[in-house]
Amino acid sequence: MGLVGNRTGIQKPAPTRRGLRAMPEHDGTNAPAGTTPAISPLLGQLTTDLDLFDAGCDNAVAVARGMRALLAALRLRTYEAEPGTDDRGEQVVVTVYGVDLSIRRRDDGLFVHVDSSDMPDEYERLTGEVNCGGDNVYDERAGHAAVAVSR
Repeated sequence: MGLVGNRTGIQKPAPTRRGLRAMPEHDGTNAPAGTTPAISPLLGQLTTDLDLFDAGCDNAVAVARGMRALLAALRLRTYEAEPGTDDRGEQVVVTVYGVDLSIRRRDDGLFVHVDSSDMPDEYERLTGEVNCGGDNVYDERAGHAAVAVSR
């Protein structure tokens, strides 16, 4: 598998021809004790089903079921741009671990919104990073304001 670079010059593995790839370290076999992978097994099975389909197998039903299961697990959804705003494209939202990640086009670029209000209480805080800029802790679970604190 080749490497591709992005705008920051960071090298990462090139995606497969379909863009679906279960990373070996996250395929469920190396999960820490007490964790149950939700997305990786679905992605791995779907990738296998797509490969079989490409090879001429008549498994369209399995592919369709796999896509539905993956979309349901990610809660992938879209919303139209709201009239009278600076939104220039639909809003795309995916939910993982109870955290919504929302991305939309605006006049001046992209807007990314993260909503952790439905994040399970077992996760004490939300930590995020943008463009390898280091961890930022959003310590809203501890009763503090949702302000980024760089580590």
